[in-house]
Amino acid sequence: MSIKSILVHVDQNNSDNALQAAALLADKFSAHVNGVGVENRVNVPTYVTAELPRELLQSFAKQQEERLEASQKAFERKMKDIGKIATASWESGIEEVIPFIGRRSRVNDLTIITQDNPNSTGRNIVDDVVVSAAGAVLVVPHLAIGETIGEAVTVAWNDSPESARAVRAALPILKKAKSVDVIIISKSEEDQFKGSDVARYLSEHGIEISLKIVANSAIDVANVILNNVFEKGHDLIVMGAFSHMRLREAILGGTTRNIFAHMTVPVIFSH
Repeated sequence: MSIKSILVHVDQNNSDNALQAAALLADKFSAHVNGVGVENRVNVPTYVTAELPRELLQSFAKQQEERLEASQKAFERKMKDIGKIATASWESGIEEVIPFIGRRSRVNDLTIITQDNPNSTGRNIVDDVVVSAAGAVLVVPHLAIGETIGEAVTVAWNDSPESARAVRAALPILKKAKSVDVIIISKSEEDQFKGSDVARYLSEHGIEISLKIVANSAIDVANVILNNVFEKGHDLIVMGAFSHMRLREAILGGTTRNIFAHMTVPVIFSH
């Protein structure tokens, strides 16, 4: 099991870190990188279109094409810089962003996107991509990433199907990691057994871990995860996404959304 095909979403204004992450992992796994650029199709009723100046519609279409061209150039420049241009490919389109990325994710081992920028006026897409992707999604912080990904990893384990899928997707990275911490937020004695189960599973794959069971407290789960990353100097988090209903998390917050908002290192999510 390895990572041999990486899909990276490129937006000309917010993709430097995603491209850097793709470059780091492509080098680590000798993987092919597939870049995608997408501009949302604007569905305007015909009665509105008829009232708009033709020049305005043409200008908007040209702007979309120019943004896609700029994204392609940024992708090709990065691939050339890392010597991967011969094993990289580009695809773009003007259609709905989420279905487009979702379809392409079906034939790639890992999808990479950038954390939504709270200061951007563009559409936030991270949670929709994570939920709709056919596999794990690596979300990278929009501010900065380090020089490594996957050397030291924090795994957030809650024994859910989502966290199990995230761990399985991350196995190639975990096998190469120098240290792996598995964190469990304990709510009952049964959680002790959950820790032994995941420890055994990873051991069967040749992965040594440090198991940390934290008693359930007033401390937010996301803060426990992020504090461990900070204290240990880790460069990656692996976790399930939206183990509770997404609507509930949207209303009440939730670990997934808190990590989305406050991540300091890349995170492999799986839903």
